[in-house]
Amino acid sequence: MVKQLIIVRSRGIGKMIEWVKQLRPEVHIEESNCQKKLKNLQVENKRLRNEIKHIGYNCFDLMEGAGMPEFEIYEDIWVWSIGVLKGESNGKTL
Repeated sequence: MVKQLIIVRSRGIGKMIEWVKQLRPEVHIEESNCQKKLKNLQVENKRLRNEIKHIGYNCFDLMEGAGMPEFEIYEDIWVWSIGVLKGESNGKTL
């Protein structure tokens, strides 16, 4: 089974990480700079890989006062979103 991955920025996310750990303890959390993580991410599904490239890295930036995070699921990849990705993916919002 492929581990699920949450892609996040490494600055100012401590509370969010603790929240996710409590909500979904089975999900593997990877703290990283999004650009570096996406560059190194191995995505077997070509369509999915192209979608991620198309969305771009800026969508993953944190914004002050964004409130509770939303999650978009891309099959085996979980991406933290502040609503920028809403309507731009065929993933499901939890």
